[in-house]
Formats: sequence, C-alpha cells, structure tokens
Amino acid sequence: MKTIKKWFACFMTAMMLCSMSQVQVLAEDTLPAAVTPKITEFKIQGVKGTIDEQQRKIEVSGLSCNTDLTALIPEITCNPTDAIVQFEPLKPLADDGQQRTEQGSTLKAVDFSVPRTCNVEYQGQTVSYTVTVSTLPHAGDPATCTNDSVCKTCGMLLAEKLGHDLLAATCTEKAKCQRSGCDYTEPALGHELSEATCTEPATCQREGCDYTEGEALGHELSEATCTEPATCQREGCDYTEGEALGHDLSEATCTEPARCQREGCNYTEKALGHDLSGATCTEPATCQREGCDYTEGEALGHDLSKATCTEAATCQREGCNYTEGKPLGHDMNDWIVTKESTTTEKGERTRNCKHCDYRETESLERLSRKADAGKNQIADLRTDINYPLDETITFHLYGAGQDNTEPVEGDTRYVPESWKIENQFDWRSTDGESGFQIHKAGFYKVMASFREQKFESGTWQNTDQTDTKEVTIKAGTEAQREEQARKDAAKKAAKTGDTSQILLYVILVLAAAGLAGCVIVRNKKKKQ
Repeated sequence: MKTIKKWFACFMTAMMLCSMSQVQVLAEDTLPAAVTPKITEFKIQGVKGTIDEQQRKIEVSGLSCNTDLTALIPEITCNPTDAIVQFEPLKPLADDGQQRTEQGSTLKAVDFSVPRTCNVEYQGQTVSYTVTVSTLPHAGDPATCTNDSVCKTCGMLLAEKLGHDLLAATCTEKAKCQRSGCDYTEPALGHELSEATCTEPATCQREGCDYTEGEALGHELSEATCTEPATCQREGCDYTEGEALGHDLSEATCTEPARCQREGCNYTEKALGHDLSGATCTEPATCQREGCDYTEGEALGHDLSKATCTEAATCQREGCNYTEGKPLGHDMNDWIVTKESTTTEKGERTRNCKHCDYRETESLERLSRKADAGKNQIADLRTDINYPLDETITFHLYGAGQDNTEPVEGDTRYVPESWKIENQFDWRSTDGESGFQIHKAGFYKVMASFREQKFESGTWQNTDQTDTKEVTIKAGTEAQREEQARKDAAKKAAKTGDTSQILLYVILVLAAAGLAGCVIVRNKKKKQ
C-alpha cells in the first residue's frame, strides 16, 4: 500500500511539472516584449510615499516623530507584480541625524536619513529609485533655567534645563537671573573692608566698589637718627620723612679712629693708619699725613748699574736720576770694507764697538770715471739723405760723460766747445749753435771740437786734451750738385783760361756720382 502511494505521488508531481511547463511556454508566447518595470506603491507603517516616475524618486514623510527609522521594512508593489525588488531595510548610516529648529515658543526636531536606492528588475531591465524617509518634527517647549525641553508627542528629551544665568551680586545689589521670565535672585555680598592705614581709610576690597569708612590714621613717626630718617612705626607702613642725619664724626688720625659725636651713637671708623711713602735711595719710608712724623726702616741707598759706552753708572730705582762717573765711550774695531766702490756705485765700510752693538757705517766715494772720447758725437745729422737747400738743418753735440750729475774727484768728461763747416761752397748760419742753412748744392763737412774737463776740488776744470768729430752731409739733389759743380768749374776756368781742369773736374764728378750710385744700389740689394 505504501509503495502504491509513493508511485502515485511521483506521478502527480510529474503531471504538475508538465502542466507548469506548458503554462509558462504559453505565457511567454502571450506577454508583450520589453516591459519596463516600475514601483506603483511604496509604504512604510501604512504611510504611502510620493513616487516621481520621471525623476525616479520616492519620498516618504509624515511618520510619527518617535518612529525608529532603522527598524522599518517597506511594503512595495510593482508592475509587473513578479518583478524582482532589491531594497535593503533602512539601516543607520553615518549621515543620518536629527535637525532641530526653534519655531516660536516651541522646539521642533526632525529625524532624517540619507537617500537609499531601490532597484526593480524585470526580464533583464533594471530601474533604480532614490528613496528618502523623514518623520514629523518633535514639538516641545523650550528649556528653561529649571525645566528640560521634552517632546509632547513622544516624550523625547530635546534639550536639558539651562540653569540660571546670574548677573553677579555686588556689595549692595543681589545676584539676578538674566533669563527672560525668571525672577531668581541671590543675596548681596556686603562690603569687604580693609583695615584703615596711615594714608587710607577702611576701603571695600571688592572690584568696582569704592566704598570707604572712617578716616586715614596718619603716620606715627619716630625721630631721625644718624642712619635712618624719621620713619612711621605703624606695621606695614614704610613712610619716611626727611633724611638720615648722618654721623657727626671726629677726625680720624693715623692711630685714632673717627668717632660719631651724636648722643647715643657709638659708630666709629677705623684709624687711618700711616700713609707711608716708599723708601728712597736717600730717605726712609715716611708718613705723608699732615702732622705725623712717623718713619719706618732706612733709606735704600743707590742701586747703580754698570757704566756703558754711552751711559754713566746710573741708579736703577724708579724716580732716582743719580749718576756716578762718566760713560766709558766706544772702543771701536778697525774699519772693514763691506762693499767695494765701482765707477757707477759708492762703496761702504763699517766698524763695530768692542763692548756693545754700536756700529758706524760710512760711504766710500765711487771710483773716478774716465770719459771715452770715442763717445763724443755730432747727433741728428744724416749722411744717407739729400738735405733740401735753404731749409734749416739742426743737430746736437753730445760730449762723453756730460750727463755726469754727481761727479767725484778725478772724474773726466767732454763738453762741446765749438763747431764749424768746412767746404769751398757757401753756407749761412742760423740763430743758435745747432742749426744752419745751405743755399748751394754740394758736399759739406760739419766739424765739432770737444774739450776734456776734470773734476777737481769740487769744480769741473778744463784740461789740454781736445777731440774733434766730423760728419759730411749732402745738400741739394744729385742733379743740383752736378749742375753746381759745372758752374763752379766754369767759373774757375774763366778765371784761369784753362779748360782742361774743367773737363777733369767734370769727369771726377761723374765718376763720383757713378760710384755713389753703385754704393746705393749695393746697399739696396743688401736690404732686399
């Protein structure tokens, strides 16, 4: 029997599954395509929420103020009814809280929560709604000094009692609560009087109170003494009047102290003691105070140093200038030449004292210089150029050694003495000793004479020795010189009537010109 029942149950189950499969297939064939699911009703504790289908928002408000938002599960109706709803129960979040506002004479508070998301899914489509929930506000009277603020609906404590806001009491005024509608008071403090002093009556010590009672006591002064002025004897008063009298001292001496002469004062100052001078070479230590003839010890006697080359034996004690005898004087060694004289530099010799570090140094005259006549010269005249006619030709004469500005005995020098030009042609001297002009072409020999001088007995003195220097210069161009030579030859021939000399002279001039040309060409080749 049991076996039959089991087989029957299995048969019925199979039949139901087949029937459900057929119904499902039939339903799928008849449903419209792409149905968008939506929430048609959303309630919490019977309070319907407002659904904004366009914004996909649901707002539930008006729940009782004592509703626990964290323990609510909503009732949700969907279309289609078999759509799957995903919504977690309201749970507390970090941003959940309570807002309180004072409205008139009541204190209201509203619980609120952050929005949650409710998802509706059907056939692969999901629609999300934003859900917010709020309660009715708490309502209660504001807290007072003595009463808490409590919600009249649910009894929730909205604010604790405030306590009295007292205006501080003063010596004469009570402490009063400053809150509106509260008449609570506390007693006045009364005055807190100090004791009267020499200069102030009894005075209230409380801040802001200037109440006084009675009068100041006035000072109770002692008499001034040598060390203290008249002083108030009242406790806590350091008032003084005038100044201390000071000690009326007798004069102290070397052996007696100074004593105060005022009655009742036994103040003394030490005896001065002797004011001894230091003993000197000739006097013992002696008291310097007026009227005291005390002496101590004996005179020191002189502490003489040894005489030196430059100093006599002298007392070494400070303040004593006693001397004995005379200085010994220097005992010098022989002279030693430390630097030999030359013709350009002075020499030097030294010697030292045998007994001290004294040293004497003397300069030795440099050796006399003999002027070299070969260095006499006629400067600034050139032999390699043709000087123009009728223009000033300048030159300078330099004697050997003439720049010797610090001569010594025996030095010699040459100084220019005279100069002249030797030639058969004419020349014309210009102003000064170092210039001339030539107006005829030709060769001119400039000769200068130099006189030797010797430095003796502090002056330069002429000697019999002379030296002559000469320089031959060319005046005019070569053509001018040839032309001048022909003129001079013709003039000479006219005077003598002999033309052979003219011809010979012309030949010599031409030969000299040719030789000069050869020299010039040769010099140019060397330069190249």
